[in-house]
Amino acid sequence: MLFKHPVVKFPKGARILFPRRVKCEDVTEAILLRHPMLKGVLSSPETGHLLQFLESEIMMRVLRECQKHNIVALPVFDCVVVKSSAQGTVTAIMRREFKAVAGLDVIVKRELPSLQATAAGEIDATDL
Repeated sequence: MLFKHPVVKFPKGARILFPRRVKCEDVTEAILLRHPMLKGVLSSPETGHLLQFLESEIMMRVLRECQKHNIVALPVFDCVVVKSSAQGTVTAIMRREFKAVAGLDVIVKRELPSLQATAAGEIDATDL
């Protein structure tokens, strides 16, 4: 709904989430009824691309700041993977850069991967 105008069919795999009698248009109407302020941005041709651009701007700013602090940071979608010792600094960087670009405060959450060792003692990357 952030790219296509208008959305007339369920995205691949989403049909099974709704009863047979529910149409895509019903879901769209229900979303807009519950969140009327989204009417101007959902199904707009530029919203999705603008959000992608803003996210990339924020991430590039975060990565440049990490580099200035000599922190190795691996970007993964909308997060960065860093040493746990850098968590406090990177959290502050992410909050500051999000505010600078989006003008809003953001909650930054820390997620710890569940690492499983293989028989050879290596990390199973599927768990990262």
